[in-house]
Amino acid sequence: MTERFPAVGGDPLHSVGRPDIISLHSFAGGRAATWHDPDTAVVWFLGFTPEHDYTLFEGRAAAGALPPDENDEVLLELEREQLGFRTRIRTGLDELVQRAADTPATPQRGTVGGILRLELSATVIRSGEDALCDVWILVHLPLEPEASHVPGWPGKDLPITLADMLGASDLDYPTEVPTGLGSRPLDPRSELAILARNILLGP
Repeated sequence: MTERFPAVGGDPLHSVGRPDIISLHSFAGGRAATWHDPDTAVVWFLGFTPEHDYTLFEGRAAAGALPPDENDEVLLELEREQLGFRTRIRTGLDELVQRAADTPATPQRGTVGGILRLELSATVIRSGEDALCDVWILVHLPLEPEASHVPGWPGKDLPITLADMLGASDLDYPTEVPTGLGSRPLDPRSELAILARNILLGP
């Protein structure tokens, strides 16, 4: 089977055996090599040489020492484990709410937070032509046991914290949630919910 590499931007570094290693150039003549790992969403800085000379990278590639190794991956995971709750959640929460904004009144579900594996649903209902929206955030239970060990874990204030990350100041605790075809009662045994009112979202 032929190995396939992702399409990446920039100039590939030649003579290293793979097209997804990208070169960086400095005005002073320095050269560097980088690699984007789509599985971990990390751009690795693989090496630097102060001269216009790629033999360092070519030699490391020939020895199998240019891409990150298992030890590098372990160090990455250890570093990520120290990330606080808000840092872990921010991107996934924003993306989920934007997906919900693109399909008004229809719940969107997703897992966010990396090792937190926080299962959320978001529903956005716009106020007519106004840019302000009402956003329902559901947290699906049970939570992953590792979640409470993450720095900044909000505990019982989890729904409020999620709403705060959206910039909410007007909150409600709904007993019914939208389904896309109407509404249904909230099931407190399997979900937590918060309604953030008057949230300013993009078009």
